[in-house]
Amino acid sequence: MGLARPVVRNTLALSAGQLGTRVLTIFYVAALARHIHTDGMGALATSQSLGVIVALMIGLGHDTLAIREIAARPHEGTAWLWDLLGLRVGLSMVGLIGLAAFSRLVDYPPETSQVVLVYGLVTVVGALLSVPRNLIQAHELLALEAAVQFGRDVANITLSVIAIALGASLVTIVWISVLANVGQLAVELSIVARRKMATWGRPSLARIRAIFRGGVGIGLVVLCSILYAQVGTILLSLLAGPTATGTYAAAYNLLLVLLIVPDMFQRAVFPVFARLHADPNRNLGEAYEQSLRALTAVALPLAVGTWLVAAPAITLLYGPDFAASVAPLRVLCAAVAVTASYASGAILIAAGQQRRFALTTGAELFVQVCLALVLIPIWGPLGATIGYAAPRVVAFVFYLVWCHRLLRRRPRLAPLLRIALATLVMGAVVAGGLQADVHWLWLACLIGPVTYGLGLLVLGEVKLADLRGLRGGGFGAQQRFQ
Repeated sequence: MGLARPVVRNTLALSAGQLGTRVLTIFYVAALARHIHTDGMGALATSQSLGVIVALMIGLGHDTLAIREIAARPHEGTAWLWDLLGLRVGLSMVGLIGLAAFSRLVDYPPETSQVVLVYGLVTVVGALLSVPRNLIQAHELLALEAAVQFGRDVANITLSVIAIALGASLVTIVWISVLANVGQLAVELSIVARRKMATWGRPSLARIRAIFRGGVGIGLVVLCSILYAQVGTILLSLLAGPTATGTYAAAYNLLLVLLIVPDMFQRAVFPVFARLHADPNRNLGEAYEQSLRALTAVALPLAVGTWLVAAPAITLLYGPDFAASVAPLRVLCAAVAVTASYASGAILIAAGQQRRFALTTGAELFVQVCLALVLIPIWGPLGATIGYAAPRVVAFVFYLVWCHRLLRRRPRLAPLLRIALATLVMGAVVAGGLQADVHWLWLACLIGPVTYGLGLLVLGEVKLADLRGLRGGGFGAQQRFQ
């Protein structure tokens, strides 16, 4: 499986940072869940979902636009910094007013409404700090940005755990996140100033209007994806109450961990796809095929392994009160198995198909909402997860066919079948180990991965030459697409 070294290296670096934060978050959420119970988790999940939607409405694709433009013309950093800050302040005020009006309209309980509004402040400060972050990323200081983010997360979690130990309310704990974001904003603005990425300036109304219009096209694609991720939580909060929402949130939090590597891979490989699409002498189709193989090789065993150890994992992380989250987590594993569609999404945007891509993701969202509205009153959290997973499985096949037709090539099924066979062997070994009372952590962290890796080697899907080539700089004698 010859993937170019820069893509693998970037994916691993980004994933390491995200996984480090996620591990801390899992232990923090485990302590928080025991402190605020399912009702509190439901209120927090509702606030987070609404906050994500508000953040999307504030962002509207402007971050991607800013990084692209600043990277090409660094001398415009000052204008982008102040124009985006001005735009974000105005949109943030609208967002907070909208959150307050929505909370009153749907008649949330008083504590939930307070948490929603305070988390709205978390979202607003986060939207502001993304502006200096755009400059840092455009100057390719990703390690510095990751270090600042990790430091912020450590501080936030540490203070929150202390607050939990002192018996603080959920609203107080959320206020700690507001202060952590304010601290990160101050640090990142100081980095921008010290590195002379931008200087003192003032917003321009004409430029703000241009930025607003320019980001809408990119934002449409992101909008459907974010809504897709959050609609299950929101509908559960409205139709089934906080306990059902907390049950769903526990399973969905673990799904987010499983999606880290595919998400980081998409971020790492997208610039490669964009360059290959612009260069007729490069083989975009080959790069896409290899990306499908790489993502499937990661996603399929993760899905099967998680399905097998879902029950003990939920009990360890959240406690016995969250036993009802096991079935939703197993359903969500189907969505994990088809995350090779992340490569398809990157191809479509790189190839200028974002408008059609937005329409298809909008169709996914519509189907999800329809399924959730029908199934949540019947099955609660399980109905929400079915609504999430089923459209993703169908869309995976649709995007696979679309991308291969776009690239004018036939899909290679043999590598995917070898990966599936190695995964089947791994699943049989893990299932047998569980029956033999082998501790599930040994199976998940050592026995399962080793069995899967040996299976790939025996079946010829991974060769020792590939591993040596990766260590030495990429494909070696094979095709390179960096």
